[in-house]
Amino acid sequence: MADPESSSLTFPLFPKLPAELRDQIWREVLPQEVKPLLYIYKTGCWRPEPLHESDAGYDPESRLNFHTVFRPDLVEGTWFELPLAFVSHEARHIALSWLRENGFTKSRLTKDKQCLLFFYPFNQALDAIYVSQKQLIYSILESFDFAPYNGPSVPIESTLRHIAISEETFIDLGTDVSELLLFHSRLETFLILVKIPPDMKPADNSRDEQFWWEFESAYGWSFSWKRDHWVFNARDDGYIGDEGLYRTMQNFTMEMNTSGHDRGRLGGQDVEFTPVLPIKRWNGPV
Repeated sequence: MADPESSSLTFPLFPKLPAELRDQIWREVLPQEVKPLLYIYKTGCWRPEPLHESDAGYDPESRLNFHTVFRPDLVEGTWFELPLAFVSHEARHIALSWLRENGFTKSRLTKDKQCLLFFYPFNQALDAIYVSQKQLIYSILESFDFAPYNGPSVPIESTLRHIAISEETFIDLGTDVSELLLFHSRLETFLILVKIPPDMKPADNSRDEQFWWEFESAYGWSFSWKRDHWVFNARDDGYIGDEGLYRTMQNFTMEMNTSGHDRGRLGGQDVEFTPVLPIKRWNGPV
């Protein structure tokens, strides 16, 4: 007599199902979409780029026209396993199709695990760069490393759209948060990471791989910079979760609006500040 427990883990009739139904089942195993990811800041992404005559900061009298740019293509992507690709020839076909559709461009075999890893590149439109408190100042100072190319007034252009800092860093920065908005003038989202796990450490430049970190909204409330003033976006049913962070954000918006410090300084962009929880997926999105 078959073991009831082992029988519940198998489905011998699966191969006899219509091919269309089997393909649908394999697809249901895969995520419907790849969620935005968190990439830990790593040095080496600021680079000098030539300025052209139509660019701001171009000096026709100078032979050295450069500006320093954050290069998103230099952000180290993440590697992950996709077990479905090794279940069967049929499942592998579905898995590889899903990988191509979602922008997974490379694969490699590891010597230690003897398994195939798939590579997912940093997507600047969706993904965020997490900068720890220790790295925060250096992440800005690094952009000045190329000043000798064009003197101390070399233009600096940050193309980052989404940045993440810890709750502790946000509290320590206080009103200086607006200085980060001035530096990163294209920001759309400012994530505040709550309850950061101990293993979410700054990237080691000797290691290429980054773990697969996702994030999700923590409490359903946020605040934002709306072109010329700060707005606190409260929930109708009050705060949920960390009351201290809730009050800090609420007081921050009131203090900044009362002082009027940022009127006329910050650009016309809208930036959303949202508390989120980081979540690590060791083997990727599945």
